[in-house]
Amino acid sequence: MWPLEKYARWDGKCWHQVDSDDGQLRLLIENMQLLVVQNGTVYESVGLAAGAGQVRGVWKDRVLVITTSRRFRVKFAATDFNSALSNCRDCVTTLSQYISMYDPTESSTTEHITISDWYRRFMKAEASNENTLAGCLSPEPLPPEFPLEKTVQLCILDPSFPELVRRVDASLQQMHL
Repeated sequence: MWPLEKYARWDGKCWHQVDSDDGQLRLLIENMQLLVVQNGTVYESVGLAAGAGQVRGVWKDRVLVITTSRRFRVKFAATDFNSALSNCRDCVTTLSQYISMYDPTESSTTEHITISDWYRRFMKAEASNENTLAGCLSPEPLPPEFPLEKTVQLCILDPSFPELVRRVDASLQQMHL
């Protein structure tokens, strides 16, 4: 579990931000789900199970951006024992076991770029990745030890889940299934 200073979600036009001033804001991994929570509210719930190849992360300093079918970013906070940068690096190390992580500072040239620039580069690289669609069409099967019951519970708690259910239902009706 990592403390956060800020969380923001991209809606296609702008970032909507939540600060830790409103209560403890945390990033955690529970039952193969990456969660952003505050005072019992789940702001994000991202599956990290095998076949989650469409989940990507990019980080710089104390900021981590996660891209799935949606985008969000978090800014890590310091604790009594660790700096914000240390918390970010610890989280990135853990997440790299599950998803692709990109560090824009690991380039062969020493150039100074803004967060907006490296995020744009990351998205351009993601858009040109030919394996993304193939990964979505033929995901790996869930392993037998996958915590399905806990995942269903987390889905129900996810504030965007009802909208996903409506969209899936509409798509199935369009396909006459």
